[in-house]
Amino acid sequence: MLRDREEAGAALARRLQAYRGAKDTLVLGLPRGGVIVASAIARALSLPLDAFISKKLRSSADPELAYGAVTEAGNGFVDAKLLARVDMKPWEHERELAFERKEVAWRKRLYRGSRDLPSVEGRRLILVDDGIATGATFIAALEGLRKLAPARIVAAVPVGPADALAAIEPLVDEFHVLERRAGFVSVGACYETFAPVHDWEVVARLSAGHARRVHNLKA
Repeated sequence: MLRDREEAGAALARRLQAYRGAKDTLVLGLPRGGVIVASAIARALSLPLDAFISKKLRSSADPELAYGAVTEAGNGFVDAKLLARVDMKPWEHERELAFERKEVAWRKRLYRGSRDLPSVEGRRLILVDDGIATGATFIAALEGLRKLAPARIVAAVPVGPADALAAIEPLVDEFHVLERRAGFVSVGACYETFAPVHDWEVVARLSAGHARRVHNLKA
């Protein structure tokens, strides 16, 4: 059992010591909870921090189940088996897709203002979430980031079901997981404390990470 997101980030940072202070390396958290874990990693390793926005696609019949996702890179991912499971009509899927794309655009403005995602071309990326459930948001993020030509993608997640993690592992160059759960219920059930993360917390963490990036560039 993980205590909280901060502890999870600290534990992952201990596994990522090879990247401490590494040049051309950027830690990216998936909002909202993944940014808290990523912030702890970035702080421990003296690395810059940013977010990569990947929004879940859900059905009204089962809003807890992410059958796909869309990202700020403009790509989308849909798990055909999960889509069939939620039994959405084509027009319902298109409506959900349009809504979440607007959400992605709104969160970009909220989290970064006029600032763009830093260039990731040729850089090492450490992509972080606070846990994997279906894997849809993480896979969408990986596909979106690959389009931007990074040199290497390292995935770091505290916990997830064994089958979803196994599907993600071949998609990354390096994979760090604290706990692989066979009897997985939910990400929140794997933590002692799993409080909701608010947008202002994400903005505060990203501001600190941006300041660290500017400092590293000047150093």
